[in-house]
Amino acid sequence: LQYVTESMAYMVSANMDQGATDFQIEAAISKIFGSEAAWKVTDECIQIMGGMGFMKEPGVERVLRDLRVFRIFEGTNDILRLFVALQGCMAGRAGQRPESQWTCPPRVESERRAVQALEQFATVVEAKLIKHKKGIVNEQFLLQRLADGAIDLYAMVVVLSRASRSLSEGHPTAQHEKMLCDTWCIEAAARIR
Repeated sequence: LQYVTESMAYMVSANMDQGATDFQIEAAISKIFGSEAAWKVTDECIQIMGGMGFMKEPGVERVLRDLRVFRIFEGTNDILRLFVALQGCMAGRAGQRPESQWTCPPRVESERRAVQALEQFATVVEAKLIKHKKGIVNEQFLLQRLADGAIDLYAMVVVLSRASRSLSEGHPTAQHEKMLCDTWCIEAAARIR
């Protein structure tokens, strides 16, 4: 989760540094993912520690309490999910076919997995938009599922980007990053199906 969260932060900040002005969806996705990843890791830590996790001395209980507010600040994650899904549908990004955007064919299994997940996601989004038309704004459970798919897709893209760069530049951690990327893409693609 840390590698994915860092990768999202690097991507959004790089886009901002390069002068991009249209990064609201990506920033919202990053906020949702980062705050929920931190919560999940801390919750697992408390689970592992058992009753000691709630004692003041180790400090984990305070971290858990402090993290809860991040899922509320800057828009609750539930509202941000609706924003991600609706803005993605309105902007046409969610249903956009990936073939028109690839400059070269996918080279590795994780890239193929991401393309396949994107194609499946685009097909589902297109079908839901045809079925619900403007009424999709009232389908909050559906929108939440679409947002979760978009979050997983964006996460796949950012880890692929980061791991690919590490591999191409010969970073000492490149093989480890490739393994993290491959693992994430397998898990995310399974959730998107």
